[in-house]
Amino acid sequence: MMNVQRIFPDGTKLFLKGARVKGAYSVIGSLNGADRVLVAEGWATAATLFELHGLPVVVAFNAGNLMSVCQTLRSRFADITVVIAGDDDRQTIGNPGRKKAIEAAKAIGATLAFPDLCKCCTCTDHNDRAICDRRCGRE
Repeated sequence: MMNVQRIFPDGTKLFLKGARVKGAYSVIGSLNGADRVLVAEGWATAATLFELHGLPVVVAFNAGNLMSVCQTLRSRFADITVVIAGDDDRQTIGNPGRKKAIEAAKAIGATLAFPDLCKCCTCTDHNDRAICDRRCGRE
């Protein structure tokens, strides 16, 4: 059984207990005939990227799932250009978002796109940056 991720108003994210997470993904847009696809960790980030760029975006759900999802994409769509829109977990020891994105990109020959983050807040991903831009009038 594949999984469902519930996202609560406080930001808590929960998968169904006992259901598969590894390799599971969701697509915003369509991969049919696509030349390029973006891969993001979370749903909000993927939705923001789709809105900004109009490209299909694959949601991996977490950094630990990036490698598996990217390998699946590469095996199913050998000629598609994959761009991993990685998180920059700069406040977390070891920066797992950046580390896992780099590892997945190297493994499948993808390119990387990390957000240009604010210096004055705790942004970590492309969605956070878009929200900061709207708050600060930088759209």
